[in-house]
Amino acid sequence: RLLANLERLDDDTTNDLMGEKFGYIVSCQVYGQMKKDQDPKAEDIDDLMHRYPHLRIAYIDAARINRSGEMGFYSCLVKSNGNGGIQ
Repeated sequence: RLLANLERLDDDTTNDLMGEKFGYIVSCQVYGQMKKDQDPKAEDIDDLMHRYPHLRIAYIDAARINRSGEMGFYSCLVKSNGNGGIQ
């Protein structure tokens, strides 16, 4: 931030540059299940992502992969899109 101030960059540009260099990833393996169950804890996590735009959440998601009911597990990484949504 000090270097950006010396170069007289505006706050938006400074925040964008910081986002490219620094990010935080937090593992919350049950986040996907909490979202499906509409658990209030998932909304708390969403609020944190909106409040801290450089925060990413890593979690494990399960999906049925065939008609016999076999489940596949996938790792996911999500972030706030800046407009109140999660991507």
